[in-house]
Amino acid sequence: MTEIAFATPLRRFVADSPDAHARGETLRDIITAINADHPQFGAAVLREGQLVPYVHALIDGQPAEDLGGMDAPTATAAQIRFLTAVAGG
Repeated sequence: MTEIAFATPLRRFVADSPDAHARGETLRDIITAINADHPQFGAAVLREGQLVPYVHALIDGQPAEDLGGMDAPTATAAQIRFLTAVAGG
């Protein structure tokens, strides 16, 4: 089972939990599994089946977009981190 970590701004969509565990063959499967328990998560991070531009997923430290995006393999992943963009100046 893969450990899932959520950036602080995303925790409100997963009952304020900093982490969770889920199984899935792809990033899409992982999000579907999280969404089964926390339906607001998918609504917050997905648009037209893709991650919104300000949310990024790291699969074992590698950007999901470099590994296939929503179809990135996760079956053997130890950790997935969902991060939000940071702005400032």
